[in-house]
Amino acid sequence: MEMKREHRAEAAKNPGTPAAVLLLLARDEDRYVRGHVAENPAAPAEALRALARDADTTVRRNVAANPAAPVEALRALARDTDEIVRGDVAANPATPVEILQILTQDADADVRWDVAENPAVSMEILCALAQDASAQVRSSVAANPSVPVEILHVLAQDESVEVRSSVAANPAASMEILYALAQDASAEVRSSVAANQTEETLLALIQHGSTKVYALGQNRNTAVYCTALGSPAAPVKFLRMWAEPYTEVAVRRVIAANPLTPADALHVLAWDGDSAVRCAVAANPSVPVEILHALARDREVTVCCAVVRNPAVPMEVLRGLVRWGSEEVCCEIAKTPTSPEEILNFLAWSSEVKIGCLVAENPVTPLKILRELALDDTEVSVRRSVATNPNTPVEVLLLLAKDKSAEVRSQVAKHLATPHDVLAVLAEDLDPNVRKTALRRLGKKETP
Repeated sequence: MEMKREHRAEAAKNPGTPAAVLLLLARDEDRYVRGHVAENPAAPAEALRALARDADTTVRRNVAANPAAPVEALRALARDTDEIVRGDVAANPATPVEILQILTQDADADVRWDVAENPAVSMEILCALAQDASAQVRSSVAANPSVPVEILHVLAQDESVEVRSSVAANPAASMEILYALAQDASAEVRSSVAANQTEETLLALIQHGSTKVYALGQNRNTAVYCTALGSPAAPVKFLRMWAEPYTEVAVRRVIAANPLTPADALHVLAWDGDSAVRCAVAANPSVPVEILHALARDREVTVCCAVVRNPAVPMEVLRGLVRWGSEEVCCEIAKTPTSPEEILNFLAWSSEVKIGCLVAENPVTPLKILRELALDDTEVSVRRSVATNPNTPVEVLLLLAKDKSAEVRSQVAKHLATPHDVLAVLAEDLDPNVRKTALRRLGKKETP
C-alpha cells in the first residue's frame, strides 16, 4: 500500500529513517516531502547533492541551510540564481571559508550581511566586509565582538548612524572608542554607548557631562543619562548628584525608580513637583518606610496607588489609606495581590459595591472571605465576582451554583473548576443562558 503524504513527510524529516529510504524520498513527487529530506541532518550526501539541483526554491534553501550538506552542494548553491538560497549558504556555519570568501562579492547586500553574521566567518573576511558599500553589512561587522579594535576604530567614524551604534554596543569596544561615541551627534549612538553597561563606561559618560549639570535639560545627552542612571551599574554618587529639581524630568524619573538610589536622594525626589517622579519613588522597592508614609498622603491619587503596589508597603500605611483614602485608592488595594488578609476582609464589606467586587476577584483573597461573600444575598455583582475568581474553590462554586441569580449561575458554568456533575445540573437550568453555557462546557448542544 502506498504511504500517505503525511507519513512520507514524517519519515523524510526523521533523523532515524534509514539512508536508503531517504534516498527514495528525495525523489518523491511532492516538494513538501523532498523539502523535509533536504533539511534532515541525517540525509545522505548523495540525496543532498541531488536536491541541491531541485527545481523548487524551498527545497534548495533547505539544503543550503543544512549543516550536513556536502561541500560540492554548497559550492553549487552559492551560485544559485535565487539570492535567498545564496543567503542560506552564507549563513550556514558549515560553509567552508573559501565559499564564504566568494559570497563576500555577491551582488546582493543581504547575502553579504549573512556572511558577516556567520559564526564561522574568518577575521580576514570580516576586515574586508568592514569596507562594504552596504551600511547594513558594515553594521553587522561592527557588532561582532571578535572584530579587532583597530577595525572598530575605523567603523566608529562611519557615516552611518546604524554602524556607529553597533560599534557603541559592541562589548569589545575600547574606552577610547566609547568616550568618542558618547559625544556623537546622534542620540541613538549615545544611547547605545550607555546601554553598553560597565561601570567604567557609565562613569566616563556621566563625568563627560558633569560640567554642564545646570543645563542638563538642554544637554544633547539626556537620552544617554536616562539609560546610564537607570542602570544597575550606575554609581551612587551620580544618582545623588542628579536627584535635583534642575535636572531634566525624564532623568529624575529614572533615578527615582532605580533601586540603587540612596535614601537621601529619594527623600528629595519624594517632594518633586512632577507626580510621575513621585510615583516612581513610591514604587521603588528600596524606598524607606518613612517616605512611603509621606507619599501615602500625596495629593495625587496615582502616587497613593503606586504606594499600594509597592510590595514593601507596611500594614500601617495600608490601614491609613483604607481609612482616609479615596475610592480609587481603596480599589487599588482591593485588587492588589500583595494586600494582606486583614485589609481585604475590611474592604470586602465596603459600602462601595465596586470595591467588594474587586476583593472577590482578587486571586489572593482567602477562602473564608470568598465563602462569606458567596453567602451574602445583598449584592449580585459581588457574588458574580466570586464566581469569576480563578482560585474560588469547588465548595464555594457549589454554593453559587444554587444562587437565585442566573448571572451568578452562568458564571459558575463558565468556571474551569466547576465539577462535571454540577455542570450536568446547570445544563438543565431554567435560564437559557445558563443551560447554553453549561452545555458548551460539556461539549454538547441544546436539543430543541
